[in-house]
Amino acid sequence: MNKTTPKPVSVILCEDIRREEGGKVSLIGVLTNGIKVLARGDGTWGLAQLCVYAQFKSNSIAEYNAYVEVLDPDGNQVIKTDTRPVPNVESAVAMTMKINNFELPKSGEYKFNIYFDGKKTSQGFMFNLIQQAADPENG
Repeated sequence: MNKTTPKPVSVILCEDIRREEGGKVSLIGVLTNGIKVLARGDGTWGLAQLCVYAQFKSNSIAEYNAYVEVLDPDGNQVIKTDTRPVPNVESAVAMTMKINNFELPKSGEYKFNIYFDGKKTSQGFMFNLIQQAADPENG
């Protein structure tokens, strides 16, 4: 059977991912209703890390090389992760990826693409970056 590009089932963005005993995965700080970030002291916006947990279906059992890219509201690539192997077990692919020093230039709607062997898995996933100024009264 030919190797096919996996199709997305679910994608979850969170602040951390931990692998537990027995093959369990813990997702910490699941992000809903956009990614809310506070201004840093140097005027940039971001998170210490952003994690991706994604599940895919595939018609073939094979190992894939995957990477993630993030496009800003103008369509410019602002993040591209290193490519890394993702095993495919019994036609289901589970991918976890951590993006350290997650920093984006401005508020707006971003597009998040996942690639397997250089092929985009779907039309992409959208998320809103919501920048919040630090509250001067509460520091």
